[in-house]
Amino acid sequence: MIARRRMYDKIRGGKTAIHMKELFRKICVLGDPAVGKTSLIRRYVIDIFDDKYIPSVGMKVTKKLIYLDEGSLALTLMIWDILGSKTRRFDSIYYKGVEGALIVCDVTREKTVDSVSNWITGMFEITGEVPVVFLANKIDLEKASTALKQQMSIFARSFKTESMYTSAKTGENVEDAFLSLAKKIVSKREVVMGEKNEEDRERTRVSE
Repeated sequence: MIARRRMYDKIRGGKTAIHMKELFRKICVLGDPAVGKTSLIRRYVIDIFDDKYIPSVGMKVTKKLIYLDEGSLALTLMIWDILGSKTRRFDSIYYKGVEGALIVCDVTREKTVDSVSNWITGMFEITGEVPVVFLANKIDLEKASTALKQQMSIFARSFKTESMYTSAKTGENVEDAFLSLAKKIVSKREVVMGEKNEEDRERTRVSE
């Protein structure tokens, strides 16, 4: 907490925050093998890219602390990098507690776009509807085709979110993608908390 306070003071120009909230949220990055999930996470968390492809085995968890609401909210993202295999054996373990996800496809392989709906459907069966952002990755290798753009737009409209075009190699739109998801998660939390407070007020009025 001391380290976070110092970091926050630095961000705020030395001013001490009086009311800084802290949240921890679990998110996951989903998609077929070799779409660049691990590379996206590495680029976002430690700003490094490696061309070598090493398949994810099981899952790996990485933490990233960010500040939202002009520094008044410290949000720690627990980022789960989940294997690209379509086996459902461990879905209930990996997806339990997930509050948001990045769904990734590869612009150079159209079949990975076709798999997007399967990934999100499988996750929602366990998590319920949580915020998502769709990513078409590897735009440094190839421009997104018109057909791919149309499909990504359909996904975005269907789930009332956005689709973004990213490159783990150059870093293009990577930070924006994670930040967009983080904001959606916080926004949903505020809506839920508001509804809960309203229910509490209703119960109070009834009891009176």
